[in-house]
Amino acid sequence: LRGAAHCSDCGGPMYCTISRRKTIYHYYKCKLAHADAVYTPKCKSSLYHRADVIDVELWKKIKAIVTKPGALRKAFREYQSSLQSGDNPVRDKLEKKRRMISSTERELSQLVYLFTKDKITETQYDEMKTELDTQLARHTKDAIVLSEELEQSTELEEHMETVSAFVKTANQALKAAEKDDAAKRNFLLGLGVGAAMSQDRHHKYVDWFIFAPDAFSVRRINQLRFSG
Repeated sequence: LRGAAHCSDCGGPMYCTISRRKTIYHYYKCKLAHADAVYTPKCKSSLYHRADVIDVELWKKIKAIVTKPGALRKAFREYQSSLQSGDNPVRDKLEKKRRMISSTERELSQLVYLFTKDKITETQYDEMKTELDTQLARHTKDAIVLSEELEQSTELEEHMETVSAFVKTANQALKAAEKDDAAKRNFLLGLGVGAAMSQDRHHKYVDWFIFAPDAFSVRRINQLRFSG
């Protein structure tokens, strides 16, 4: 799922890392959540997902759809309809970003109030303001990208034509994709597969999608759940 998985908390990309113990495991984790000596985390998620488990289960789900052309065409038609309705996934994502912008702006206002009332020190104020300014800048940038996406109907139509052609040959392409992991990844990207990973106190979740032209234009089709 490299290049196709994202963190549900911040929208940042998930990347694959290796745990070298007695047994080697591969994990997905949010690229924006983990700090090092020179990097400050921008996401509070502590999410780690077993990559081998997710990849196997998701591949089974995708195969089940692709090997049933009727189900694949039905999902594709539903995606086409969603783009022309109020269920547009890009619009939903944009509204979420706008709410995050408003929330961050309120936090900044509250921070100014606390500082003027001597509830926090100047050092605390500077540190918290820097973090909130960074969040606001990131959310604003994401909102601009999403706004542009809504206006790019021509590019979206081109994407639909590409996916439509892929759907027609997906069953044949699936056989070639079984050869190795690189072929599988190319197959998933061609089908527009994406995933958003999250967790609660007891479980980890992978909401997976198909027909997604980018990280934002996705619509949930199904969910995988794993024990925490």
